[in-house]
Amino acid sequence: MKKASLIVYPVIIVTCMAIIITFTVIFGCGSVGYSPLYAVLAVIIGTIFEIIIDAVIATIVVLLPKRWFDSTKGWYKVSRKEMLFYKKLGINKWKDWVFAEIGFNKKQVLAPSDEDYVDTFLTETCIAECMHVISVFAGFLLLLIFPAPYILSFPLPIACVNAFLQIPPVLIQRYNRPRLLSLQKWNKKKSVA
Repeated sequence: MKKASLIVYPVIIVTCMAIIITFTVIFGCGSVGYSPLYAVLAVIIGTIFEIIIDAVIATIVVLLPKRWFDSTKGWYKVSRKEMLFYKKLGINKWKDWVFAEIGFNKKQVLAPSDEDYVDTFLTETCIAECMHVISVFAGFLLLLIFPAPYILSFPLPIACVNAFLQIPPVLIQRYNRPRLLSLQKWNKKKSVA
């Protein structure tokens, strides 16, 4: 499954690039006035810029103070209704297909009885969630790079694909967090006893 998750995102990205190129060549070249070569290059360059934007966001968020990522406070709290929603989405069935190998390994809890490890894991889920949420919106900065007449042809579809690809990791972080909090609570009770 691990190797499959490495392939899924690149396949989705390349497939979406091909679809965007096809639609812009068929429907946009004549009406907006760009060549098919421009359409191909614009989609490739736009996708590269999107990846760079996401990388910059990830780098900035990782450098923020860890105390900002408290899994028990504010935005990071997960309600029971929200958990029911995630269960209805069947996250447990597809979460391993989502690529999440950069930085801290969040695919499985490697040391469930180690309090520090579980605390770090919880913080990392908050960091990852923050990164992906910001990237959903920051991806639309791509709209500022292209000339106005081309916004609907290239940057908007690319930014929408980026936003779509950012959402599953956010849902997975939020789905996993309550179980990690339970594990953290269990470890603390065990260490007191």
